[in-house]
Amino acid sequence: MACDPVTYPGVDSSKWACVKDVVSRAYGLSIESDLGEASERGFTLKWRYDASEQSLLVQCTKKPLLISCGMVKKRLTDGFEECGITASDRM
Repeated sequence: MACDPVTYPGVDSSKWACVKDVVSRAYGLSIESDLGEASERGFTLKWRYDASEQSLLVQCTKKPLLISCGMVKKRLTDGFEECGITASDRM
């Protein structure tokens, strides 16, 4: 079951670089482009980074059954906060 997408506003290029590192550490996923999807360890994340809008949209489209969407959002949001980013939607 897919989780709702979450939008993160105010993401400049340095924060986007930080996000890539956070996602790599948290999920083992390598983000190589501004638009994409990757799977690892039972998780599939889709993302779209818009540099001109300075916004990032992230959606977990697949996860282990025992992991809630709320847990996924919390882990991402906690990591993104290290980069100075807060979510504007709920997952």
